[in-house]
Amino acid sequence: MNTFFCRAFQCCFAVGARFLPWRTPEVFSGEGSLLRAADILRENGLRRPFVIASRRQCADEHFRALQEKLDEQDILLSIFSSVEPNPSVETVEKIAAQYKIDSCDCFLVIGGGSPMDVAKAVGVVVKYGGRIEEYEGAHKVPGKIVPLIAIPTTAGTGSEVTAFSVITDHRRDYKL
Repeated sequence: MNTFFCRAFQCCFAVGARFLPWRTPEVFSGEGSLLRAADILRENGLRRPFVIASRRQCADEHFRALQEKLDEQDILLSIFSSVEPNPSVETVEKIAAQYKIDSCDCFLVIGGGSPMDVAKAVGVVVKYGGRIEEYEGAHKVPGKIVPLIAIPTTAGTGSEVTAFSVITDHRRDYKL
């Protein structure tokens, strides 16, 4: 009987989801698509991106080419390159503070699921205030977060196209 109710809920949700205002992310792929990030920033009037990437990604020749293109357009980067696997609440707080100090207006994230997740979490905190723990659970974020350009370097996480983040709360030994 329990299975019946679960399946009924899934069917109703599947039908109802078709009427929700889901946003479809713009996706660019292929050779030279990384450099397209500079054009997207310029087209949207974004002048101060906060970059979240690993040290390895920041040293990569492709990132250096993007950095040169952004410099030519007078777009000033703030870079954070210390996101740990399974990012923590403390990392979210640290990045949010730096984002505000540097007066950033968007995120440019290069990497796998952890950098993507932490950027989305920080995007919520800097836009709506409070602590990330206040947004734990479904439907807690009241609207759009700050603009985010996600450049995935791994396959399979899907973090670049979802609205969800996994953040570790070491105080409670719990994942939000």
